[in-house]
Amino acid sequence: MEEPQPPKRTYTFEITMTVFILFLLIITVLYFVYQQTTATGRAFATLDQAKVELQDLVTKLPLMKYFKDSNFCVQIVMSPTIMHSYTIAKTQTQTIVSASLNDCSEFSEDLIIRFPTYEKFQDLKKYPTCFKLVNNGRGQNYWFLPSRLWPVGDTPNCNAEFQEKICPAIYYCIDPKNIPGNALSCCIRDKLDVMQQKRADTAAADGINKGVREQRVR
Repeated sequence: MEEPQPPKRTYTFEITMTVFILFLLIITVLYFVYQQTTATGRAFATLDQAKVELQDLVTKLPLMKYFKDSNFCVQIVMSPTIMHSYTIAKTQTQTIVSASLNDCSEFSEDLIIRFPTYEKFQDLKKYPTCFKLVNNGRGQNYWFLPSRLWPVGDTPNCNAEFQEKICPAIYYCIDPKNIPGNALSCCIRDKLDVMQQKRADTAAADGINKGVREQRVR
């Protein structure tokens, strides 16, 4: 006589629970995105999405090629509780944008730029004009935060390192002598060395040829 066999197990319950859990996870993610985009009244992008956009902006900015061996940090405020941070490493051959899980450090970054909203970042990305770069660094599009070459205050640390890394790039958008006060006095052409002057002259000619150069700060 054959022994009775246990009933075959069915997986209907397990499958149903798995589908239900996945459904809950999807709803949770969609609700989170909805909270960031509608409840806060702001557009939202993930860390990786905004990185792609920042890389696109950096690629579009002709003056980037006139910076030399510089380290920048960019912050984009997405909401009152979320801010994305990125490092930009500029060498002679390439510009690398990397997402960072840490805040920007004023002790290691040459310059730190913060966009107060994602919309302001997108505005500059869509229209990266010299006018905005020259005139909108007081919160209209972005802020300069304290860093190695821009300590606390309204003016950068205009020294030999600033001359080498930053000054020539400024000439693409404006002649430093047309900037009010002595904020960029070290960038005036006569104070640059021969190689820096050549980079500055090339940047200025590039900006003039493209018709994008600003004559003054407005």
